[in-house]
Amino acid sequence: MKLEEVKALSDNELRIRVAELLGWSDVENDMIVLYVHELRGMTPDQTHLSYERWRIKVPNYPRDLNACHEMEETLPDRDSMLFRWQWNLKDVVLGPERLRSEVWRNAQMFHATARQRCEAFVLAMEEA
Repeated sequence: MKLEEVKALSDNELRIRVAELLGWSDVENDMIVLYVHELRGMTPDQTHLSYERWRIKVPNYPRDLNACHEMEETLPDRDSMLFRWQWNLKDVVLGPERLRSEVWRNAQMFHATARQRCEAFVLAMEEA
């Protein structure tokens, strides 16, 4: 995927894509009670289970910085993948032109929203 395609994803679509990249399976909207839907799936640890009641709520990655921290901890091959994620995060936060100073750019990465972190994660994981 390209940056424009990732930015065009809705929060729910981005949430599903991140979950799939993290190894979740069978991710879909479940009706909990009448008119209340929740995105649920099976974690990588649950793949041996087939009974549907074991499906759990998928974290809201695009809206939750704590969930993003857990997502970022899963980056494989820490050195090259972390660099790829940081590079994509700069593109997401600042845009590809990157005209500002290096210090300012690095400072902006600390203030990236959960959605921006998810976008960078998807770009980095799909490049691998």
